[in-house]
Amino acid sequence: MIRLDGRVAIVTGAGHGLGRAYALQLAQRGARVVVNNRRHDTDAPGETSAERTCAAVRAAGGEAVPNFDSVREPRSGERLVAQALDTWGRLDALVNNAGVDQHAPLHRITVEQFLDVFEPNFHGSLYVTHAAYAVMRRIGYGRIVVSASSAGLHGLHGLTAYAASKGALIAFARSLAQEGD
Repeated sequence: MIRLDGRVAIVTGAGHGLGRAYALQLAQRGARVVVNNRRHDTDAPGETSAERTCAAVRAAGGEAVPNFDSVREPRSGERLVAQALDTWGRLDALVNNAGVDQHAPLHRITVEQFLDVFEPNFHGSLYVTHAAYAVMRRIGYGRIVVSASSAGLHGLHGLTAYAASKGALIAFARSLAQEGD
């Protein structure tokens, strides 16, 4: 198993599902993790999904801190990166997982609803990546992962906004990889 001792990672959308699994796996391999998931109106203090993921990481012997920024906010990436640097003095990896899905054909959604899906799925990844990439270029090291979908490659009925956002994310990641060489 590849060890990540001493490394620091940010995982967006890490309160549930794949994001939580990514955070737990990184921590199991020794990485310290900034666990991002926005607060919900129904969350009680200390009971957010990000805090529960951090508790699971700590229970397994790892290190994690919660972050409640919404990746929809343009400055969220700067705050996430600052938190990693302020807490552990470095940033080595970013997993862009935060996002939402959509289950309606284009003719049944408004442009605003389309953009509501596109905002976290693409722009959220852009905001966090832009801030993290600046640090990674400066130190000459880093890994950035995006959570995409085959819908972004091939399209899927009833998922136009989701597919478009994931397709844009795939092109973004491929272009960034070429720039990062």
